[in-house]
Amino acid sequence: MIGTLKLSVHPSIAAHPNVDQWLEFTADERIVVHTGKVDIGQRISTALAIIAAEELDVDYHRIDVNRTQTGLDPDEGFTAGSMSMQHSGSAIRLASATARRYLIDLAADVLGDAPGALVVDDGIVRSPATGAQVSYWSLLSETSLSVRIDETAPLKRPADYGWIGKAVTPKGLADIVHGKTVFVHDLQLPQMLHGRVVRPPHCAARIDTLDSTVIEYLKHSGVVTVRDGSFLAVAAADEYRAAKAAARLSSAIQWDLGSGIPTKDVFSALRSNPKVSLPVAEGGVPIEQPVSPLTEPPEEAVITLNSILEKPYLMHGSIGPSAACAVYENDLLTIYTHSQGVYPLRGAIAEALHMP
Repeated sequence: MIGTLKLSVHPSIAAHPNVDQWLEFTADERIVVHTGKVDIGQRISTALAIIAAEELDVDYHRIDVNRTQTGLDPDEGFTAGSMSMQHSGSAIRLASATARRYLIDLAADVLGDAPGALVVDDGIVRSPATGAQVSYWSLLSETSLSVRIDETAPLKRPADYGWIGKAVTPKGLADIVHGKTVFVHDLQLPQMLHGRVVRPPHCAARIDTLDSTVIEYLKHSGVVTVRDGSFLAVAAADEYRAAKAAARLSSAIQWDLGSGIPTKDVFSALRSNPKVSLPVAEGGVPIEQPVSPLTEPPEEAVITLNSILEKPYLMHGSIGPSAACAVYENDLLTIYTHSQGVYPLRGAIAEALHMP
């Protein structure tokens, strides 16, 4: 059974309104799902493949979900806030439902049967009355899916699900288990240089003085030093040499810390910051009321325990080593990155490098 889900204008569909911006039917009878969301371990690629397989009535194993690439895949901003299913998932579902209806209509003309009388199994549209059949890929050999996504397209009812709720092998898992997955830091390119950034003590720190003799020494050692204001980095053909050069440069800098985040007595600084104190109920929920004074210990108490618990600043950042790779060739800069927002990153890099 098919139902209809009425939605308001979908943000991802509004920017990318055509089916072929989300789905690609390939010559080897596979389907590529295009998404602007990045798979960073949460296996969103698996979920999106299941959604497409369900609405298109094709086998899950025919579906490929490629890594997001600017210029080829939809711009869906950042992969954050657990919004991938709400944005990309629902967009791909509607694109798939629209494609299925469009392809069944094409098949009805070819098979000489009513659209409602046809059935689909793994991308093969069949007429139960005559036994005649045609595949999605054959139907698309002389046309395209450059059609508008219909946000009211009929969607499959949960009672008819064949893939949602079924155990499947996550996309890419076999390659991960067998060590075949290529990560950014696995890339080896011709004439590649390895870079290291000399990090400041905190984000507001500025270089006060830098021993120029160290830069000269590194230059004669085959290390390139890049400085733009207080941004300092090195590049070398050998990664270990780049890491050692960055450490040497770091020791040759006197930093002006200004009035930014303290780098020594962090906990005293935290205690002196403006703050609001609230009592906490059972379960860790703060209550909007004054903190009650501590009660006196019972008279029979014989042991007093004192403890100070401290937690430093926390950064919302990578929990492991990061890597990126850039190739500049024929006035085109290609960047390989694990960024959760490749389109915002492209804009930021274009602005920083004054590139279109």
